[in-house]
Amino acid sequence: MTHRGQRFISPRSASYAPAWLTLSALLFTSACDPPGQTADGNVILITVDTLRRDRVGRCGGAPSRTPGIDAYFADATAYRRATSPAPCTEPAVRQLLTGVAVPTHPRPRLAEILQQAGLRTAAVVSQHLFQDRQGARSAYQRGFERFDMQPLDHLDRHGMSARRASEVTDGALAWLADHPQSERFFLWVHYFDPHDPYAPPAAYARDLPGHLPPGGGDRRVAMKAARQPGQPWYRAGGMFGGEEVTALRGLYDAEIRYTDVEVSRLLRQLDARGLTRRSLVILTADHGERLGEAPGWWDHCGSLHGWELDVPLLVRARGAPLAGHRDVDAPVSTLDIVPTVLRFLALATTAQPPGDGVALQTPQADRAITTAWRGERTVQDKRWKLYLRPDGTTSLYDLHADSRELRPVERAIPDPRPRLERALGGASAQLRRADDLNEAAVERLQSLGYTE
Repeated sequence: MTHRGQRFISPRSASYAPAWLTLSALLFTSACDPPGQTADGNVILITVDTLRRDRVGRCGGAPSRTPGIDAYFADATAYRRATSPAPCTEPAVRQLLTGVAVPTHPRPRLAEILQQAGLRTAAVVSQHLFQDRQGARSAYQRGFERFDMQPLDHLDRHGMSARRASEVTDGALAWLADHPQSERFFLWVHYFDPHDPYAPPAAYARDLPGHLPPGGGDRRVAMKAARQPGQPWYRAGGMFGGEEVTALRGLYDAEIRYTDVEVSRLLRQLDARGLTRRSLVILTADHGERLGEAPGWWDHCGSLHGWELDVPLLVRARGAPLAGHRDVDAPVSTLDIVPTVLRFLALATTAQPPGDGVALQTPQADRAITTAWRGERTVQDKRWKLYLRPDGTTSLYDLHADSRELRPVERAIPDPRPRLERALGGASAQLRRADDLNEAAVERLQSLGYTE
């Protein structure tokens, strides 16, 4: 069944599995289960591009933006300290799909492991970076029997996906309608709409506060025209007055309200088809977004600030909270999704599976999460976040008292810096490799004119 805006790509036959993939599946298999046997259940992974954690009511944001998502996950698990390992789509999604900070070529994707375990696999996505002129990129497509994305020419004037959330939901529902109820599956659905330019359907953009700048919600064009010589365009946010900032944020929120309606349409069908009670349903984002906050920057791919890294993470396991948790304040990462899925399907060993994530069934309150981006490093635990810049200077923030990371802490008793610095030192080799991977992604984005 083919629908408008769909581009189906079927990779290798599901019966083919290279030797390294078979070995990887065995590594993840529980000692109590024969190879290839898994617990009953499906997995639905929903990712929303550029969705900040503070915009989702169930994660502490205003409920008026995401009423449908909030209702579906009301009795599920909300991870209120979830972060992405990168502030940019390319590395962040590759990391999410592998569970490691530095995915190497032979590293199996989640879809490959689940396909080898007997699940049918499908993806319905809207994202220009998931393909090039040859079609779907292997880093994202691998392991999916069906990979449905926007056509090559379905792009806006910035070369970004113009595929609406309604088309994504239509594609996901069409695949579910064709899928036999008796066959277990992994379905990945990726929505793009909150990404700039902020252009929600007209019904969602009525009576917004403030006054839009020339060009409406396409702030990218306005900022590129207004920047000073040598200034990155995303730092030209000082051009917008207070009313314009308010209006642009209103459009971003309107995009989220529209996306919530479409995500909710998919979620309601999971309930109607009896899939919720047999599935692990995860909703998260690849990264966040700067919305003109200090020092007036916009966009993402620019820093390790919480505005760009903090993401929602909601999990519903067979209609209930995951492992009995409801609101979790322990630090977690989207790197944790792979081990969580494998444990849910009884594919994980009793110890932590190979990778950099920790299964969300057992969050660790004393965990320290490290990240790297373009020479900068951060490490954060349940309360503190420490920045280490390329010039060696550091800044410490108390996330309990200053969740927006606006006021560096000069003194803290007891001082958490030595402990956090040890965590950074222990992860230095991995962070260096992650930085190399991220820099390669940035160079590709620069070649596409997406960033600078």
